[in-house]
Amino acid sequence: MGRPRLPTELKALKGTLNTTREKNKPSADTALVKKSTAIFPEETKIACPKTIKSKYVKAYWKKLTAMLVSIRVLSPADIPQLEQLCLILEKLREIQKFYSDLDPLADFETFTNAQKVYIALSNKFDQLGSKYYISPAARTKLTLDELNVIKTGQEIQKNESAIGALLGGRK
Repeated sequence: MGRPRLPTELKALKGTLNTTREKNKPSADTALVKKSTAIFPEETKIACPKTIKSKYVKAYWKKLTAMLVSIRVLSPADIPQLEQLCLILEKLREIQKFYSDLDPLADFETFTNAQKVYIALSNKFDQLGSKYYISPAARTKLTLDELNVIKTGQEIQKNESAIGALLGGRK
């Protein structure tokens, strides 16, 4: 079995990189680039599904997908869930209109049924929306994740500086 292979970047830092041996082995950077192709490139415009009829929800779709593409978290696998999210929003707006026209004193049973459906759809919307940074709590998590990435990057730079100092400035 032997000992595990050292990463190419570490060999380069140590000064022991032999490029003739490493030319057919992908580096970690290459692997990350290949992995990130599942995410839509920036400035990609995603067409609104035909199942969405409301003008308001179509505009919401455009804004939501543009935001998710710009922060680089949207992949083609997410499109069906986003469509479901928008369909739920469409139904919520319909029920909200119906709900606001009801008189609770005149027809209490219909009012409570509409209220239950509205709450159930609202909860489902919140559940799906939190996956796509729609709720304030989810946006806070995104900000905290970005801060963790920055902190990790700073630690890597500090470690590279320490390795460089240990190696006496060799490259």
